[in-house]
Amino acid sequence: MDLSGLTKPATELIKSVSSAIGVLYEPTKIKRIAHAEAQTKVISANADIKAKELVNRAAYRFAVQEIRYQENIESILDAAVQSTNNKQIEHDVHLEHDFIINFFESCKNVSNPHLQSIWGKLLSDSATDEEEISKQTLDVLRVLSGKDAKVFQTYSSYLVILNGIHFRPKIKYTNQQLAKNKISLGKVGHLDDLGLIRMDSTFYFNEDLVVMTTTTGELVVNANSRIHVKGERLTLAGEQIIKAIGKTSTPELMAEFRKYIAPHCDFEDEGEY
Repeated sequence: MDLSGLTKPATELIKSVSSAIGVLYEPTKIKRIAHAEAQTKVISANADIKAKELVNRAAYRFAVQEIRYQENIESILDAAVQSTNNKQIEHDVHLEHDFIINFFESCKNVSNPHLQSIWGKLLSDSATDEEEISKQTLDVLRVLSGKDAKVFQTYSSYLVILNGIHFRPKIKYTNQQLAKNKISLGKVGHLDDLGLIRMDSTFYFNEDLVVMTTTTGELVVNANSRIHVKGERLTLAGEQIIKAIGKTSTPELMAEFRKYIAPHCDFEDEGEY
């Protein structure tokens, strides 16, 4: 196993995974095929001809399935290692064995390259961030399709962060943009069904300062009267998954939302938008 050229956190990630599930960071197809063939010979020696044929087919199917699992696991681990290797972190990597086992059991069927990248980044985030990826997040990601991920990424372009809460305000601008991108109410509802968002949410502006953030800037909002805005918010699973997918706010989002709440708010410390 050649770990040269990798940072300490990336190396620790590989060792943690290998310790938990025995996956080495190198091709293992030949070993698995040989193991399956050896099992076939042992069983076949004590079986009749018809049973031998059945055993051979079962062993072949098992070998193909295990090879596919291994390829998927190694692709996801590779994505995690690359993501970790690119991070500037000083602290040690730590992953619980039970989490690693559950993680790879959940993702071994994932062959879509885009989804593998998301799984890999989530593993990296769990290893390098303070917050561990939740079981709910793994459950949501397990049923996420490549098309779902693309819809969610487009949807996230219209999210603002209000005091740490990822929120899509139901205002004319975001409604029109979602429609323009063919994200219907039904598709938004599907994101809710998946557990990525919560529809029919409300954010309340009161006398406390609200820090509003997008990827294009930051704005401090001070409501001069109590107002509320209807929309959708991300669940914890949605927040963790969108971090792995990556989002980019539309350039007009901050200005359009500011315009919407301006009659009831004062603004301070404006960033670029």
